[in-house]
Amino acid sequence: MDYLDAKKTPPAKMKILNACRIYLKAITLSDITSADGTYILDEAKSGAGIPHRRSSLDWPEQGKPMKKEWEMWAEALSSLDRKKKLINLLKRWLHSTHQTWEGVVNLGGRKKGSTKSSKSEESEKEKEALFRRASLYKCAIDDAKKLGHASFPNGTLKSIVLAEEEKLGLSVNSISLHTVRSRVNRGNLGAFNLN
Repeated sequence: MDYLDAKKTPPAKMKILNACRIYLKAITLSDITSADGTYILDEAKSGAGIPHRRSSLDWPEQGKPMKKEWEMWAEALSSLDRKKKLINLLKRWLHSTHQTWEGVVNLGGRKKGSTKSSKSEESEKEKEALFRRASLYKCAIDDAKKLGHASFPNGTLKSIVLAEEEKLGLSVNSISLHTVRSRVNRGNLGAFNLN
């Protein structure tokens, strides 16, 4: 949507485009592109929905926009791709996504188990887990404040950490609770020490 704002899209049209985006449960372009980041999915352009992806976020209720509104949406997206290929291909993900994808994509490369790639993959998982943990913990703090609570239930951070470790297949206590708290307190959720 930032892209459309930058193009000075009129507010009435922005409202329609935003309805399409909310219906698709999309925040970023990667939410509506192929797994390899090379093209926008036809289902996202037409409004058919993307059945193999589920969002972990709570979204406002949005009825399905009408056909002419999906045509507007597709037209707005058309400036991002040519001949079914993104003009600017997406690169490696920097943060984890709110989406859960069903299915597997084989992008080739080394087989699992090679020492260097395995260590690198584990390191990336830990970075992703730390960012997600800090983000979820920050959301819990913000939610408690919105509700007028000075704090939230004991064990909230620990349950967030354990759930993320299990979800990503990491060993228990791979990143300390102190590290997560520290990131949130500093307001720097994605900082990584690359030493």
